[in-house]
Amino acid sequence: MISELIESASFEDWSRACDLRAAKPGVWPVLLEGTWASDQKIDPGSTERIAEYDAGELLAGWWREYALPDVQEGEEEDEESRRERLGVIAPFGDEWPGLAAGIEPTQDPDEAAEELGDVLLSVKDDVHLGLVDARSGAEALVVLSWGGPTNYCSTPEIAAVVASWERRFGVRVVHLEFDVLRLSVAAPPTTLDEALLIAAEHFAFCPDNVWQGEVDVQSIQDYAEKLVGQQNWTFWWD
Repeated sequence: MISELIESASFEDWSRACDLRAAKPGVWPVLLEGTWASDQKIDPGSTERIAEYDAGELLAGWWREYALPDVQEGEEEDEESRRERLGVIAPFGDEWPGLAAGIEPTQDPDEAAEELGDVLLSVKDDVHLGLVDARSGAEALVVLSWGGPTNYCSTPEIAAVVASWERRFGVRVVHLEFDVLRLSVAAPPTTLDEALLIAAEHFAFCPDNVWQGEVDVQSIQDYAEKLVGQQNWTFWWD
């Protein structure tokens, strides 16, 4: 549940909350937009479901769902559709390329989270601060019963991937909207080769980032180029 909800949070509120996270494990600060209630909660035991999922298996399954042709049994993919589809998932093909290796953080993950929160508070109006009864951002997603990817998968599945990124790239859940998730990244890719595999994970996790992303992003290759050195990751589901 949300143990405390501070409306129209200030920089000082956020700074104190980040200090509290370090001093009191089990309280996770998240910046929130939209309508949230202080007693918004689900079964606390549901966070245990995160461990039931393997991030690699989830991402591989989603890759097959979004990257492979959508044809009925007995039908064949036409050549034009194949060219378009392979263009989007370039430089990869039909086969799931596998998880990206972890990267050594370039800064403390909690400091990176506090910095991203400061940036968001400087450009957004009327952002709330929730203190969530959770030990990590991944757990906070489930405790909040956040439903951003509802049309795609369950929140515990999304949380399992976020938990994997927490371990491999030092990410922190910083900001939530109804259908938007923003993460700070303490260990961003520094080369295109590193970024490509991470971009493939992002596509499987949230295909709208590529399908309906920036105008100059037409493929995983394009998306990966923008990931190099990027210290915050944003996902949104249509």
